[in-house]
Amino acid sequence: MINILKQIDFFKNFDDKQLLGFSKIGTREIIDTNQFILKNGNVSRGLIVILRGVFSTTVQGVEKQFKQGDFFSPLSLLHKTKQKLSVKASQKGEIFIFTKENFDILSEKSPKFALMLTSAISKSFLISTEKYIDINEED
Repeated sequence: MINILKQIDFFKNFDDKQLLGFSKIGTREIIDTNQFILKNGNVSRGLIVILRGVFSTTVQGVEKQFKQGDFFSPLSLLHKTKQKLSVKASQKGEIFIFTKENFDILSEKSPKFALMLTSAISKSFLISTEKYIDINEED
């Protein structure tokens, strides 16, 4: 999983030890075909990273697909947010979820790492890439 995280611009400034700690606190989930990982209007579960599989959403009649390394909802690590879109698995896949509660635990154990993660969230708003998709709204 660390190799997948390393490929994501969001995590490019983190070393292996930090990514290993991050990966141990979060949760991996196997997702079945047609299972939703995000639902419009629901409160976000946290930062979600696609580890394998293909996921999709439809925006204004256009289908958009997401794959390994794409991620959603980084703002949910800082405060409760609601989903703006629904995203479901086009095939069986696996995701990694890192919740606000996980972030709070990590902040206590490693304030430096938490600061780096907060900085990465902030920078993601300044740089528009295909890898960053914020599909939340404030609660």
